[in-house]
This record gives sequence, C-alpha cells and structure tokens, in this order.
Amino acid sequence: MNCWKAVKKRLSNAGKGTPTEMSTYGRQDVTDLLTKLQANPEAIEWRERRELARSLSDLLRDGKQTDDDLHLVAVLADDPKWEVRREISELLTLLPDDDFTHAAAKLSEDTNNFVRKAAERALDRRRKGQRAAKHRRHGIQEVAAEFDEMERLHGTLAAKMARRISERLYDVSVGACVHNLRGVLTPIKTSTTKLLSELDGGLDAERASKHLTRIDEKVAFLERLLDDMRTYSQPIPHERRREKLNDLVRDAMSIAVENLRDKGYETSVLKLPVDVPHDITLEAARHQIVVAVTNVAKNAIESLVVDEGRLRAGTVSICAKLVGDRIELAVEDDGDGMSAEDLEEIREFVPGQTTKKQEGTGFGLPTAKKYIEAHGGEMGIDSRDGEGTCVTIILPTEQTECES
Repeated sequence: MNCWKAVKKRLSNAGKGTPTEMSTYGRQDVTDLLTKLQANPEAIEWRERRELARSLSDLLRDGKQTDDDLHLVAVLADDPKWEVRREISELLTLLPDDDFTHAAAKLSEDTNNFVRKAAERALDRRRKGQRAAKHRRHGIQEVAAEFDEMERLHGTLAAKMARRISERLYDVSVGACVHNLRGVLTPIKTSTTKLLSELDGGLDAERASKHLTRIDEKVAFLERLLDDMRTYSQPIPHERRREKLNDLVRDAMSIAVENLRDKGYETSVLKLPVDVPHDITLEAARHQIVVAVTNVAKNAIESLVVDEGRLRAGTVSICAKLVGDRIELAVEDDGDGMSAEDLEEIREFVPGQTTKKQEGTGFGLPTAKKYIEAHGGEMGIDSRDGEGTCVTIILPTEQTECES
C-alpha cells in the first residue's frame, strides 16, 4: 500500500480506529508526506494533493488534527496548483485562530481569483460565526443578570424557583423539538435506505421518484422547522413606531393566504372579512405584530384543510375594536375546532408542541404569544370541537416604559 492510500485509510478511519492505529502506521504516513512536500511541493501528483486537502477538511471538522496536519495545511496553502490552494481556502474556518489568521491573510491575496473568492467567503463565515457566538454569550449573560436581579428583589428562594421553572420549560421545549426532528429524520432515513437497497437490483424510476419526493417533502418541513425555531428565538427589538392596525392586519392576512397558495391550495373558496377601523393605531415593532397575526390567521385557514392541496369553503374573519386604551383583536374561523383535551394542551403554548393533523412545526402560536406579550399584550384561545376556534389578542395602544 503506497503512502497516499495509507493516508486515505487513516483519514477515513479518524475517530473509529484505536489510538495505536492512528499513532503508528497512519500517523507516520502523514509525517512522511509532510516531509516530502516540504522538500518538493510537487512530490506527489496534484490531484492527490487536492484530495489530501479535502481529507484534511474532514479531519479538522472532527477535531482530530495534530501539528503535522496543520503544517500540511500551511504547505498546501503554498501549493503551485490553484485547485489545491482553493481546497485549503474552503477549510479555513476549521483552523485554530493562529493558523487561520496566517493562512487567510495569504490566500485572500492569492493571484488566482477562485482562491481569493473562496478565502473571502471563509472570512465572511468566520466573522458571522464570531458574531453569532458573541450574541449567544451576550444572551446567556443577560439571562444570568435577570436571575441576579430577581434574587435581589424577591430573594434567593424565588430566584431558584424561577430558574427551575425556566429549566423545566427548556427541557419540555427541547423534547418537543427532538420529537419533531425524529419524525422528520425517520422517514428520510427509511426512504434513503430503500433507495440504496434497490440500486443493485436496478432502480425503478417510479419507486425512486416516490422515495425522492418523500425525502424532498421532509427536508422542506425540516427547513420550516428550523426557520420557525430561529424566529422564536430572535430577540424582540425595543424600538416602537406608531402603526395603523388595519395595515398590519391586512399585511398579515395577505401573507397567510399567499403561504397557502404557494403550497398549492385553492384559496378562492375562502371568505376572509376584515373589520378593523382605520383610526385604530398602536405603538409597535411592525414586523413582530405582523408575524403574530400571520401565524394566528394561518392556523385559522389551515383548520379548513380537507386533504392535501384542498380547502373546504369556510370563513376566517378578523375584527378589532378599541376598549379604553386597549385594542381587542379577534381571529375567528368556522373550521374543525379542537377537543377540550387538545385545547388544554395548546393553551400551554409550548414551542414545538403541536396537535395539528397537518405538518405544523408547533412554533406558530408560541411565537405569536411571545411577540404579543413583548408588547404588553395578552393572547387567549377558545375552541369547540366541530364548531371552530377564536383567538383573542389584546394590545395596549401605548407602550409603558417597562414594555418599551
């Protein structure tokens, strides 16, 4: 077995083999390659050098790299072939800070445009990752500061109880999300396994199409779930502007209807009356209120789904009135409604938890409630099996200092 095949074997088994296997035969081979390339950058054929760079990417991703591996990265970053240097540019974000700084500085000024562009993309990913990590740290620090403030105001016992409640809610939310994710990954795995098993015997086009369609649908759902999780976790801006409620509601209804049309539903069978006086205004973060009403309206319309791609004739109405300095907004449908048991579960507003027959992510209503409460409002839901559902949103027209 030549040295390159030994490296491929060692790299492909990274994390699988025993420490002895990784530190003798395979490791010595990497050292030999490094020595050869340091003496002559073209000691092995350039395509093999490119494959070596790609394999190093897998190794770095697994966190199994040694000093020799990092020295190989540095050597290949100076490779005579731009194709090899581009592969190194693609793995820059996997390098430790010092190695990243040195390699990125070199490759971002490379004479080849493809190498430079790849290095610039890596730099952008690195910066975005650093910003995201900073936001996460900041978020954790804010939570810790809030617990400290609660302890100062209400005592250690109250702070400990609040921490236990938040941890329990976190556990329930994560459990619900894991359940949803498993529900997506299991059919993907099943369809993939069936496709692979049928390859040897000759793949039937119709059966392959069926499996691939199922995989595509589940991947699309997974994307929706991740998008909804990200939306739920986004911090709510403190800035508020005076907005017309009628404009917000009509934007929300339009988005909800368009969402159903994109999925192939014929929405002309729906009646969608909106009765929101034009003179009702409120201080709001526009995007969050639109998202909240959109999620509620979308749920209401989906209660009229008969089967995939088909809605039955029905009505989803939105009306609002001003009661003192508060707005009462009601979204009502004449859909299937919910049983008392399902209603009780929905009223918990646990992210990721869903009772819908359709593939809901379980984040729509919890996100709406979170955004409404961030504006000093309240959200409630009433429903009767077979008689429809009404979601009530109460919002202040003015934001208090605490809320804003």
